[in-house]
Amino acid sequence: MTSSDHQLALYLHSELMTLTEALHEALATAAEDADSTLPGYKQAGNMSFLRSGIMRLGVREHLSLVGLEGWALAGNPNRMGQLQFVNGNGDLVLRFLKDGRPPAKGIPHAGPNKARRAFWRNTPMLDLGIDTLFDSPPLHRLLLLWSPGEDGTFNVRAVRPLEAGKYSGTIAIDFSMDLAPTRTAFEELKFVGEDHDEDLIIDIDKDEESGGAAGAAE
Repeated sequence: MTSSDHQLALYLHSELMTLTEALHEALATAAEDADSTLPGYKQAGNMSFLRSGIMRLGVREHLSLVGLEGWALAGNPNRMGQLQFVNGNGDLVLRFLKDGRPPAKGIPHAGPNKARRAFWRNTPMLDLGIDTLFDSPPLHRLLLLWSPGEDGTFNVRAVRPLEAGKYSGTIAIDFSMDLAPTRTAFEELKFVGEDHDEDLIIDIDKDEESGGAAGAAE
């Protein structure tokens, strides 16, 4: 590991930590809203696509009401509740997506949309010089992935993809961090280059496939 990618990993860690508690509170509130909002249809399956959209909208609504220090909400909610987060420095954008189906997690691939594919393609940390971190920092684009946990909790992780990936393929990343409430252990942070061999047979959110994101994200 070089000094530059270590410094970048520390920076990403410190920024994401400020989002963790508020995000978990918003997820819990959004889940309650989804439970009370979804219709009781008997022939509609588990309506997971509806729940995901309601969850995104609920998280946005809750964080808009309570405020989010150090972060701004972005994305177009008219696209099935599309939600992004931009940090105060404007050099970190998170795209909020559902994680892969349990028990195996899967990083969503970008699909055919050009804007999505560009979002997924970060410059590898090892290719970033140390001067870049302090002079003209690039825009780092991370996927913020959530999934239901046990006893009403949620699993949240942030990954930094390096490629668009493909259906039922693998996606290379060079940073991964679990955002657990009350997290303090830096030891569990993964910022060495990783190539996750994950089964990516998962649905792509319609909003993310149909158009580009707002603002600096794309």
